[in-house]
Amino acid sequence: FRQAQSSFVDTLNVRSAYWATAAGLKLGELYEHFYDDVIRAEVPKNFDRATQKFYLLELKAQLQPILNQSVSIYERNIAMSLRLGTENEWVKETEQRLNKLRALIEENKRAAAAAKPMEKKPQEQRPRSKRSRLKGPGGS
Repeated sequence: FRQAQSSFVDTLNVRSAYWATAAGLKLGELYEHFYDDVIRAEVPKNFDRATQKFYLLELKAQLQPILNQSVSIYERNIAMSLRLGTENEWVKETEQRLNKLRALIEENKRAAAAAKPMEKKPQEQRPRSKRSRLKGPGGS
């Protein structure tokens, strides 16, 4: 991962609009594929369905920074292409992947929100009985 990342960054520094946009796309893909690979990894076999669901939701939450990094790289690649006046297949694919990732991030947010238990309303304070007032808070 680190070696590929370093090579793509080196390619960005070559100062060729064509290869820079290709490297920007591939750098973003590196993070995107890492996220996909971890999500698709085998879930422990002893997890029941509820635990699997919780596990995947938590895993996605923990991997959110990876998706954010990929989105950031794609956005910077598009911004760079605009500065350089470059429109090529790499930029088009970057735009497609960026839209896909934004949709995935929104889907993950909706799934996480749906999984949260309903917030409990605070129970109204009931007046304590005369007996409980005599015992005090510790019950003695």
